[in-house]
Amino acid sequence: MTKHVAALDGLRAVSIAFVIYAHLCIAGMLPKAIHATSLALDGVLIFFVISGYLITGQLRKEKEQTGTIDICRFWLRRAFRLLPASFLLIFVTWIIGRLGYLTTEPRAFLHAVTYTMDYYHPLTAELQHLWSLAVEEQFYLLWPFAALLAGVRGSKGVCIAVMVICPCFRLWGWYLEGIDRVLVFRRFDMVADAIAVGCLLALTEEKLPKWIRSNVALAVSFVVILATGLAASRMAALTIAQVSVDGICAAVIIHSLNNEQLWSSRVLGWAPLPWLGTISYSLYLWQELFMLRRGASLVYTLPGMMTCAMASYYLVERPIRLWGRRFRLSEAKAMAHFKVAA
Repeated sequence: MTKHVAALDGLRAVSIAFVIYAHLCIAGMLPKAIHATSLALDGVLIFFVISGYLITGQLRKEKEQTGTIDICRFWLRRAFRLLPASFLLIFVTWIIGRLGYLTTEPRAFLHAVTYTMDYYHPLTAELQHLWSLAVEEQFYLLWPFAALLAGVRGSKGVCIAVMVICPCFRLWGWYLEGIDRVLVFRRFDMVADAIAVGCLLALTEEKLPKWIRSNVALAVSFVVILATGLAASRMAALTIAQVSVDGICAAVIIHSLNNEQLWSSRVLGWAPLPWLGTISYSLYLWQELFMLRRGASLVYTLPGMMTCAMASYYLVERPIRLWGRRFRLSEAKAMAHFKVAA
């Protein structure tokens, strides 16, 4: 749970490919015969499960080694990782809007910078995809407290409770008038079960039967994710179950990919895929700006979003993350020196 697995970055690449494919369909850049718009949610749900799995693994390791969890330090790590790129996107979008090239909505910027977009459906599309970042940030705020206070056993109970309650919330939200149906599949309280599945996997992985970690289990899970995505594209109500089903299938895939001897793990560990997975966060942020203009060409759209994503990652995100790492190390050395002196 603590070592880097290249295949998980490869899975991120598959996830961002799902998102981009679906958004290309929505933007009318692909033929209607091959539209699969719900693949976007498939991709985001896989991201959620990966986040829950990796973050819980880190928190569990820290709790076992130190007896506690430094929540402030955890938040600082997440801030260095996520905030610079998202704030850069928000700023650039604001500038483009001020120049008159986009019709922007002031309220959307407020929800974007406060990470509450999951509870608001903007009238314009340029920032609406930040709902998934809002879900992640709310997870980062709440989960360390649960992991610290409840311990391993109690955290498992929290995960199971969330996995039961969230589908009920989705049913309630979908069939109750007055709730925007789009938000039913975006709000933290209605999709957090996907993250909880990843958390539960990190807490129980060593106890799972061996047959789950196999090429067959991975292939079946992948097919199920594709099938539910395609079905939900044609019957929106199925998305209520899609969140739960895809979360469990994504957990099986992640569990299997940790076995580096599997051919599927080696395939997803093929160098170009982990590289694409590394910049997938940046790519997710910037791709939406290239989907807004109807009639745009793939010839310009794909290279444009890739260029912006690489510039964001290599010129902004990576340098700030490295600086943040050095900052935290120097802070830790200073605290250790202070304790010795005291």
